[in-house]
Amino acid sequence: MYTPFVQAFEMMMTRMVPVVATETVSLAESVGRILADDVLTDRPVPPFDRVAMDGYALQRADLPGPITVLETVPAGSPPTQTVVPGTCSKVMTGCMLPAGADMVVQVELALPESQGSVAFVPAAASLKTANIAKVGEDAAQGQLFVEKHTPITPKITGILASVGIHAPRVFRRPVVAVVITGDEVVEPHQTPLLHQIRNANGVQLVTQLIEAGAVPRYYGITGDDPEALAAVFERAEAECDGILVSGGVSMGDFDFVPDILTSHGYEILFSKIAAKPGRPTTFAVSEGGWVFGMPGNPVTSFVVFEVMVKPFLLASMGAPLPLEVRMVLSRDISVKQSSRTTWLPCDVNGQGEVVPLDYHGSGHYHSLKNAWGLLHLEPGETNIPRGSHVLVRPL
Repeated sequence: MYTPFVQAFEMMMTRMVPVVATETVSLAESVGRILADDVLTDRPVPPFDRVAMDGYALQRADLPGPITVLETVPAGSPPTQTVVPGTCSKVMTGCMLPAGADMVVQVELALPESQGSVAFVPAAASLKTANIAKVGEDAAQGQLFVEKHTPITPKITGILASVGIHAPRVFRRPVVAVVITGDEVVEPHQTPLLHQIRNANGVQLVTQLIEAGAVPRYYGITGDDPEALAAVFERAEAECDGILVSGGVSMGDFDFVPDILTSHGYEILFSKIAAKPGRPTTFAVSEGGWVFGMPGNPVTSFVVFEVMVKPFLLASMGAPLPLEVRMVLSRDISVKQSSRTTWLPCDVNGQGEVVPLDYHGSGHYHSLKNAWGLLHLEPGETNIPRGSHVLVRPL
């Protein structure tokens, strides 16, 4: 019995336990973290009437001049003179507007200064913009500037710095164990025998966890030894918030994960989902943690992480869930009739259209190399003509 993907997703999210612990980090270390406080402006933004370009601060009525130049005001120094009729100040971008001025004429419209005065080309008198950023036009003092639960990106660090936040409080990152099963799996640095494969899922899951804002802990390959797997489970439960187990969740003779989950007090919410790829996905919870049983196929594991594990982790930190965007399909596609939710690797062309990539099924690992996103098909969608609007989850 397969659990429909939407139902499985809802079941998973209802058992998500939010991360409430926080810590303080430097701005340089904050990228990828989730902000734990609302941030208010400590003063208006901008804090003064700010000159928007190099030029002359003056009164419009005095144009086209000539006008007496009182002083030069660099950024970082306050004006010392008040502009009165018949006078102006030469000003630099970002400096405070001298009192009395009502506009700034860019330097490109000025004629060469002569004997302490400056005149302007006739077009200056018809300028429609004052070239002044007014005090508080971006935000008033005490205004909400960045919301709690905002993911911190490089652009957010600059915004935080501009209002004096140099050590933001962020939510603690969930610590997640990565456990690999299977006697056929060897580490990438080892030379596999004919019947063996290299461990692609280990590093893939570790790096996906990092990208999702979690802290991975890699516990290595347990093989198909239930005692070794049980011992690793006990360590991981004590040291981590949750566990990702790669492989061992299907119906084979050596798939021990369900039994170990049950023996360790976990409630298995689902063990098969109506998803393609992703059918042998398991999710279980206990009083102290959670476990995702990940399919052993690397493509399937990658997709399941993106569409289930990543949203789960982001939600636990209060971050926004990944968005799906509606885009135009570049060519006809045809897939087999399926009662499962389906994801296909896709790219985007120069016209902003979705381009389905060559894909031979969940064993086609190389298909992910050029994938910009995952094309999302609902159960029953089979033949979709070019020009249709389809849902895509960017990667």
